[in-house]
Amino acid sequence: MTILFCHIGWMKRYQGQTPNDQLRGGGSYVAAQKTGHEVCNFARVRGRNYGYVQVGKERGGRYQEGEINLERMGATGGQDELGGVTIVWTATNPVEKLRKVVGWYEHATIFRRFQSFEKQTALQAENGIRGYWISAPADSCVLLTEGARKFEVPRMIPGFPGISPVWYADSLQSVEFVRATLSYIAASGTGDPALTAEAVQAGQLAQLGGELEQTSYFSDPYVDDGRARVLQEVVQRRGQAQFRRALLNAYAGRCAVTGCDAVDALEAAHLIGYKGPSTQHVSNGLLLRADIHTLFDLGLLSICPKTLKVVLAGTLRDSSYRDIHGQALRLPLDPKKRPSSPALEHRWRTFLP
Repeated sequence: MTILFCHIGWMKRYQGQTPNDQLRGGGSYVAAQKTGHEVCNFARVRGRNYGYVQVGKERGGRYQEGEINLERMGATGGQDELGGVTIVWTATNPVEKLRKVVGWYEHATIFRRFQSFEKQTALQAENGIRGYWISAPADSCVLLTEGARKFEVPRMIPGFPGISPVWYADSLQSVEFVRATLSYIAASGTGDPALTAEAVQAGQLAQLGGELEQTSYFSDPYVDDGRARVLQEVVQRRGQAQFRRALLNAYAGRCAVTGCDAVDALEAAHLIGYKGPSTQHVSNGLLLRADIHTLFDLGLLSICPKTLKVVLAGTLRDSSYRDIHGQALRLPLDPKKRPSSPALEHRWRTFLP
């Protein structure tokens, strides 16, 4: 499937500027003019949407339109337009300052050169919109609400977007990210939040892979497996804010092993490793101080399911952690929020005291 990422300014609806919906971001032109040609990108016009992205550049104080390189998208024979393209619209969240997917056009037609409207609608005229680069059936276009814009697009690393508003996503580094993006679009169409969350996680994993690729300095036969495992763990911890909040509430903001109440140092630990939303239940977790969480994940510390006491691996029993060996686990007051016995048993079976 042919895909193109187009970066625009941030709006709620892209139905023209109103007092309650002003374009934010979008570069020097928007800063100077207080508007941009993308402000009507999701306004339905006779059953279609017409999209604008800045392709040209300022030269000598005047703006000159450029061209979209259709050949990089598979066009041949000097075509002036290309159909069947998925356009992914991105914008920078003005609060988070991160580039996010705000919506998409499927089954779009993209033009090599800027297309002028034969006749503007009143809304287009009011907003100074005189043409477009992309057109798609309105029923194939999706604009996410601001709260649903969770899918982040990496930038300024090799193979990913730089300063250009148009990204062809045709580098080797971006292959996995493109797959994750298409999965995200497909999952969003099902209305299944679990599938969508998994697609977001896949996108984060692909992004982290690109970042790590940039900072890898050595070659090792096991580096790929190790990197995949570490990236998966980082993505999981980034994406489990609700799970952590539930555990903070259940354990009254204290580590289940040490009693530490420094909230910033406390992490959500899984008993059965993350396998999707179903494993994010509070009874499948423990609230642990970061260093205790690390020992737990490394199999150097566990909880006896029969006694509910902390057990250290033999190598740590003469270390500075020795005082917690044999200590009773601190449990939530609510029995329903206490660690699941089967989950503790599962974890215990992999522990070597």
